[in-house]
Amino acid sequence: MNTPQTRTLCIAGADAEVAARITALLDELRTRLDDRWRIADYASADLLLIQTDSVYGHMDWLKAEGNGRLVAALTSNPDAYGFALAFPVTPAGVTTLLNGVSARLAGRPAPAVAKEAAPAAAPARPAPAVHAVAPPAPAAPAARAEAAARPAIAETAHSHSLLDLLEGRTAHAGKLQLQAEGLPELLVDTRAGQWHSAATLKGLAPWCTHAIGAADVRVLDDAVFARQAATLQAHPLARLAWLVHLVSHDGRLRPGLDPKAPYKLAKWPQSEREFPKHFRIATVMLKQAHTLEEIAAESGAGVADVANFINAYDALGYVERLDAPANDARGGGLFGRAKKTGAMS
Repeated sequence: MNTPQTRTLCIAGADAEVAARITALLDELRTRLDDRWRIADYASADLLLIQTDSVYGHMDWLKAEGNGRLVAALTSNPDAYGFALAFPVTPAGVTTLLNGVSARLAGRPAPAVAKEAAPAAAPARPAPAVHAVAPPAPAAPAARAEAAARPAIAETAHSHSLLDLLEGRTAHAGKLQLQAEGLPELLVDTRAGQWHSAATLKGLAPWCTHAIGAADVRVLDDAVFARQAATLQAHPLARLAWLVHLVSHDGRLRPGLDPKAPYKLAKWPQSEREFPKHFRIATVMLKQAHTLEEIAAESGAGVADVANFINAYDALGYVERLDAPANDARGGGLFGRAKKTGAMS
């Protein structure tokens, strides 16, 4: 029987809630772990667990591995790494990772992968996963009364896009509530430059191609908007506009971008955790200019993914288009400001 050893772990780059969850599991799982695990600092830890679903996180992982550290990825794409802990974090995932690392450190064969027991009876409709968007609950009488008191935007004969709304090309301004059947609720403050939603960024993709009619939008007063957004994180509008450009052209470059031209990243962008292919595309595009097909081949992503990536980051001023004049101006408004600041978070 192997004598348990004391091992140390450093969690780097993860959200505070995720780090706290993993730390708590080290104690809860002590009878299932082959060794005793505790948290340590970066310099002394036996294992570095690095959140890699961003360009910066992936580069930290590469640097640590290159320096000879024992490293695992905290990621939504665990198949891309040797040692990995997948999102969402589960007890079985932590057990499998740490027992595998213990075996490596002790020179033993890796243990068989443990699987969590399936529930006794699966519900007819699965509970929403971490990235799923839950349908809105029926409104209580007080909530219905409050909604009835909100002024609706006057009906118009035309619909418009989410990008029109974000860039101020509609009469809709101020604190807005967007609701449509089958879509997650979205709160937008056009003057503060922020949005709020219980959905993830990827979960808001249907809004990016939805024709927004007057019935989909209501103006909220400050107090109602504050109550609606009180428990929701605020995000910059540039992040939502980035998503619009990412999904709006169905895997083709948007008009004005030459599909045969070479493209290069001028600087590292901030990558979104929900799009794990993007850090591989960004790594290739930062080195030198390539065509879409070359970027796809070197990154392992599809040509459609590369086109979507270029659409999104070109709109924010991160992409050098070698077919464009050096003094090419990409417009003002939201994207012109984003190009200067590079703000997405």
